[in-house]
Amino acid sequence: MLTAEKLPEIIAELLALEEIGCTYDFKERYGVGLNSLEVLGLTKLIKTRIPKCGDHCTKYRDCQYIPLFEKRKSKTKYRLTKEGKILADYLSSDAVTSANIKSLLQKEFSNYSFVDLILSLLMDNPELAIEKLVSSILETTNSTLYSIRTSIRDILDLLVSLELLVIHEGKITIYT
Repeated sequence: MLTAEKLPEIIAELLALEEIGCTYDFKERYGVGLNSLEVLGLTKLIKTRIPKCGDHCTKYRDCQYIPLFEKRKSKTKYRLTKEGKILADYLSSDAVTSANIKSLLQKEFSNYSFVDLILSLLMDNPELAIEKLVSSILETTNSTLYSIRTSIRDILDLLVSLELLVIHEGKITIYT
């Protein structure tokens, strides 16, 4: 589950790993795949010059996912985008305290295009079913069904934890 409390930890960990992260590792440790951060624009799938696991991962020798990496290298490793680095710098500044992280993230994510899309869909339809949200996202973005299906729950959890959205009985509404 991606939350306002967990996101800064994930971003800090990506920075500590020289901005390269494995989606399986993050899913195991944080319960969040890095593809969710990709949909938000914070990470990017590494498609070329894919780093070897041993070059960046301390768990390499004990990693149960090595056979998967060998088959699907280009689908498992991510790096921070420019926006991800900006957010990481912002979150690590001395002015940010644990007390104001939530309000800081609320303001930050309200301006992200994916979140803006969700909020604008809710303006047109104040009680939006999750299925309709997925259909609308597919119609209006170049996101794939796979990326949406694997990340929508995490993104909605984040937006609920930031008190931007409320989900009740499968309906999404704007937090009031």
